[in-house]
Amino acid sequence: MTDARQLAIRLAAASLLAMGTLHASPPAEPSVDMRVSVAAAHARRGDLIALKQAAQGIEHALLRSLRTEWPSAIADERDPSRRRYMQKSLAALGDTEARAVIRDGMASRDLMRLRAAFVDAAEVGGNDMIVAAAEQLASTVRGGRPIGPDGVVHTDVAIAAPRHQAVILLSKLVTDPSAPRIDLDRILYDEADVDRWKTWWATHGASYR
Repeated sequence: MTDARQLAIRLAAASLLAMGTLHASPPAEPSVDMRVSVAAAHARRGDLIALKQAAQGIEHALLRSLRTEWPSAIADERDPSRRRYMQKSLAALGDTEARAVIRDGMASRDLMRLRAAFVDAAEVGGNDMIVAAAEQLASTVRGGRPIGPDGVVHTDVAIAAPRHQAVILLSKLVTDPSAPRIDLDRILYDEADVDRWKTWWATHGASYR
């Protein structure tokens, strides 16, 4: 075979390869089930930023999937964080039951549950969390050292009173420039801050209900 013939064959083969590359089908989009699986993994870790990105367009399918896991998460005594992460993730996706549990926790007399609820409410956000926080401005429950299930006082932890946690949460969630937000870098507050928020809420609270 002559050199010219070999060159022609090689050029033809290269041309066919190039045409196949140009006309190849684009990679298939991941299925809904695959996307739900990925998003559910973020939910189990309580990673709300990744969860909200992964959940776009599959919210209903994802909620159905997570709700099937909810009973086992509640019953999991070996991993208490699993229940909280799932609850927080469901709440972030708009599940009314999960959001109600967080709001109820903000009114709890159990200081550990109360603190967890305020922390989760800050991540979840929403007007219902703002209203629940505002309701705690009038709370007379005192902060202090939490008592564990075994009756032992946790001397290494001090938890702020609900009204003070409400001041912090409202300062995070309320974006109205007229609101009396505290300095969230220093997290300093006193009873005067509580009173300022009460006064502001009396005028502006209706718009959040």
